[in-house]
Amino acid sequence: MSATRLCLPLLAFFCASHALPASAGEAVRNRLKAERTQEMEKTGKTAKSLKTVKADSAEASAEASPWSGGGELGYASTRGNSISESLNTRFHLQYAEGDWIHGLEIFGLRSSAEYRVEDEQGATRRERKDTANRYTVGASSALKLGEHRQFTTALRYEHDDFATYRWQQTASVGYGARIMDGGRTQLDLQVGPGLRRAQNVEEG
Repeated sequence: MSATRLCLPLLAFFCASHALPASAGEAVRNRLKAERTQEMEKTGKTAKSLKTVKADSAEASAEASPWSGGGELGYASTRGNSISESLNTRFHLQYAEGDWIHGLEIFGLRSSAEYRVEDEQGATRRERKDTANRYTVGASSALKLGEHRQFTTALRYEHDDFATYRWQQTASVGYGARIMDGGRTQLDLQVGPGLRRAQNVEEG
């Protein structure tokens, strides 16, 4: 009976000694898992910070560009007793560097109409005629002399087949300043000489 009592505690001690490594291994695995999770979080934060830095640098480079501009293109067509088509385009470009601002603008418009006419024999035929043909090219430069003060120059050429003039050219220089700057009211004034040359339709 005494031998039996002695083996039971020894068996219990043997089982407990073999259970310890399982608990210790679980703790090690949990610690490694936590460390991997922390590393993944750090890596994710680093990648996000790198993306943020790249986005900020791209925005800064885009904002730092001195060039700006835009354009538009339009087409319209109507059909009925007559057919009319119209095409217009506009393009503008600006370059700003320091106190200088340079600009270029191009505009064009062309339209035509097709309608039915009867000749002397009563036969019907279609004729097409241009109803608009106009284009404009302009360039300007401005020098900022201070807040709301600038010196400007401008050149402009216009051609119009359906106006009182065939073409006209203008050149001007001016000085502009803001003479009123209230809470809701602002008034800018620009003065300067200009030169205009034109060819009237009657002159050919």
